[in-house]
Amino acid sequence: NEINRSNSFAMRHRSRQWDSWAPLVQLTNLCILAAVVVQPSNANLTSWNKVEMMKGTSFWDHFSFFTAPDPTHGYINYVSEDTARNDGIINVSSAGQVFMSVDTRSQPSGPRASVRLTSKNSYTGGLFILDVEHIPTGCGTWPAWWLVGPGWPSHGEIDVVEGVHISAADTMTLHTSQGCTQDDVDDSKFSGKRSTGKDGKPATDCYVNAPSEYGNQGCGIVGRNGSYGAPFNANGGGVYALVWDASVAGGIEVYFWPRGSVPTDVTAGRPTGSGWGLPAAYFGFAAQCPATHFSDMSIVFDLVICGDWAGATFESVCPGRGTCQQFSDAHPEELSEAFWLVNSLSVYNRSTEKSNRDAIVNDN
Repeated sequence: NEINRSNSFAMRHRSRQWDSWAPLVQLTNLCILAAVVVQPSNANLTSWNKVEMMKGTSFWDHFSFFTAPDPTHGYINYVSEDTARNDGIINVSSAGQVFMSVDTRSQPSGPRASVRLTSKNSYTGGLFILDVEHIPTGCGTWPAWWLVGPGWPSHGEIDVVEGVHISAADTMTLHTSQGCTQDDVDDSKFSGKRSTGKDGKPATDCYVNAPSEYGNQGCGIVGRNGSYGAPFNANGGGVYALVWDASVAGGIEVYFWPRGSVPTDVTAGRPTGSGWGLPAAYFGFAAQCPATHFSDMSIVFDLVICGDWAGATFESVCPGRGTCQQFSDAHPEELSEAFWLVNSLSVYNRSTEKSNRDAIVNDN
C-alpha cells in the first residue's frame, strides 16, 4: 500500500494520507541560529558500517518509480523511469549528480509529469546521509525526502527535508499511531524550534489524530534559515544526516550542515558523530514514545506541484498569480528551480540494527 501524503499548513508538514488542514504559519522569516560545531553532539561516538551507497548512474537501481495518482492531489502525473528519462526530467550529469525535476516544457493546461521514488530496501534504524546540491523551490513547489513504513501510521513516518513555495527553513516531523509524544524531551537537545499546535502550545504529540494539533500535524521542529529553499541552493546545498537509533532508549536526530561546514568524518565517508554539534531536531524514545512506532521504513524522494499543502496556501504565499494550477499552466518558466540535484545518499548501520541489505558496500 502506498502511503498517502497531505500536510498541516500551520507546521509546514506534509501529511501523507489525510486532508485535515490548518492556516499557514510564516516559516520563511524564521532564522534559527544554531551552534553547529561548538556544541556537544548528541550522536553516539561510534563507527558505522556502510551498507548502501546511492549515487551516479546506479542511483536508480535502488528505487522503484511510483506511477499511481498522487495521494496528495498534486497537479502532477507520476511517470515511470523510462518516461521520465525520455521526457528529460531525470538524468545523471557527467559529474555524477542525480537530477530529478518536473516537466517544465510549455504544454496545454493539465498536470505536469513528475517523479516519486521509493527505495527497494526497507530499514529499521541506521544512519542516512544525504549530500544534495539543490532542492526544488519556488511558488507552487512541494518537495520532500522522507521515510515511511507500511500500514501508515502504524510503522511511522520521518520527514527529513520538506517545505513549500519559497520557504527558507526545513521542517522535520514525525507521524505516528497513538502513544508517541515528545513532552519529556528538553529543547536544549536540539537547535531548531518546535512547531506550534492549534492550541498555541508546542506540537509535541506525534499522533496523527492528536486533538491539540492540526490534522495529522505530527511533532515537528523547524530548522535554521538557509536549511531549505533558495538560500540553501545559493550556498551550493549541504548535507543532511538522519541518525535513527532503534533501540529501546534510542531516538531520532536530524543534522544539517551547509556546504563548507560539513564535518570531516562525514566528508571522508567514515562517520563517528564527533564534532557534529547539536542536531537540528531530536526526538527521543522511551516510555513516552516507544521505539516500536518506527520500523520497516522505505526512503522516498518526491516533487509535488500544488497539491493539498502548496495548492491551498498558494494565493497567500504567492499572491497575484491566480490559483496554483493556473500558475503552473501559464508559467512553466517559473518552475525552473523545481529540481533535485543529489550528489549521494549513503546508508550505514550498526550490527544491532535491521536492514534487508546487510552486505558492506564500497563507494563505487
